[in-house]
Amino acid sequence: MPVLDGLSATRKLRALGGQFGKLPIITITARAMAEDREQCLAAGMNDFLSKPLILAALEEKLAQWGILHLRRRNDSRHRCLISLLVHARIKRNIR
Repeated sequence: MPVLDGLSATRKLRALGGQFGKLPIITITARAMAEDREQCLAAGMNDFLSKPLILAALEEKLAQWGILHLRRRNDSRHRCLISLLVHARIKRNIR
């Protein structure tokens, strides 16, 4: 991240309290060691996914935390939404 890393950003959001104290935060990181996961959770993140990103795993996490309600597992609208989110993130990181 240009200004803050994910751990610092999460700590700042959690410190704000209110709606930010309850906001689900799921990290997607290349760091896959157990201590990396522990650091993320200790910073206030709700969950952790390691790269390479598996779309089905992201869908599961988003549904688990109430970010995406999957009524039908193979609903093309949900898959399209997830694809857009992932592609937008990838495009932003490339620039």
